[in-house]
Order: sequence, then C-alpha cells, then structure tokens
Amino acid sequence: MKKYGKKVVAMTIAAVLCLGALTACGSEDTTEATTEAETTTEEVTTEEETTEEATVADATEDEASADEASATGGELSDNDVTIEVNADTSKGTWYVDATTFTVYFYNVASKDDAYSNSPRIQVCLADQENFDYYVEKQENVVDIENKTIGGVDLQGKTYSYVGMEWTEYYGKISGDEYIRIQISDVDIADGTDGANILDTMTIEVK
Repeated sequence: MKKYGKKVVAMTIAAVLCLGALTACGSEDTTEATTEAETTTEEVTTEEETTEEATVADATEDEASADEASATGGELSDNDVTIEVNADTSKGTWYVDATTFTVYFYNVASKDDAYSNSPRIQVCLADQENFDYYVEKQENVVDIENKTIGGVDLQGKTYSYVGMEWTEYYGKISGDEYIRIQISDVDIADGTDGANILDTMTIEVK
C-alpha cells in the first residue's frame, strides 16, 4: 500500500503540473490570438479610413472639376482696363465665345448654331465714345429697374435694334470704361436658365 500510495501522489502531482502547463500555454495562445485579432482590426479600420479619405478627396476633385468646367467666360480689354467675366453655364444649353471686347453666352447647343440673331447674353467693354455709338439707333427705349450683376450696380433699359428686342444693363466699370450686358431672346425671369447666367456672373477688374 505504501508503494501504491507514493505512485498515486506522484501521478497526481504530475497531472497538476501538466494541467498548469496546458493552462499557461492556452493563455499564451489566447493572448496571441487576441493581439493578432486586434492588429487585424486596426489594419482593416486604417484601410477603411484611407479608402474613405481617398473617396472624399476624389469627390472634392470631381466637384472642383465640374465647377471649373461650368464656370466659363472670357477676358475683355480696352485701353488700360481689363476685366474677366465668367458665369455658370451648367443649367441649360450654352455655347460661349469671346473676343477682345465681348463675351457671348449663346443660348444654343454648339458653335454651329450661333448666328448674329441667335438668342444670347453678351457682355461688352467699351470707352465712352464707343459705348454711345449705337445709342441713337436704338428704338422704343424704355428705362427699367437697375440690377446688380457681378457686384456692379447697373442701369437698365429695353429697346429695339437691328430687328431684335433687347434688354440691357449698363454702367461705368472703371475710369472711362463702361460695361454693358445685353440680352436678346433669352428669358431672364427668376428661376430660368437665363437668370442663372446673370445671378452667377462674376465681373473682376484686373
């Protein structure tokens, strides 16, 4: 009995030691697994955040490109005065053309549809002499309410000229230079595509 008793005690101690070792190993494995899981989660989160940041950046670039594409116009120069005129052409159908003295916003689909009598909003820059050149040829002139366009307060009038009906806003822009915005056959009532051109127009003196 004594021998058996010693063997049982020895086996019991060995079993306890093995159980302790297994428990310790299990703890280490669990800790390693947990740490590995946390690392993976952090990596996934970082990738998601990077993807979101890239998506936001792409969207911002797309918006900027769209704004740049829709804001069209031109630069006008006369004597020592230069102005830059732009407007949002994203609403409606517009073809934009510019010369040294005039920016044309034709209410047509393309260059091929732009004629001398096509619907348009045109912005002109001229000195006093050239500004008054056609005034005497304007018929049925009626003064209308002033309008602020591009931050410039302009007088308004309507008249007939070269067989077309015109609405015009005009005023001094700098020194002896005048700006005139002429509208023919384009609806500029609130909410229309024509009104959007006038409401978004910027006029910057260089």
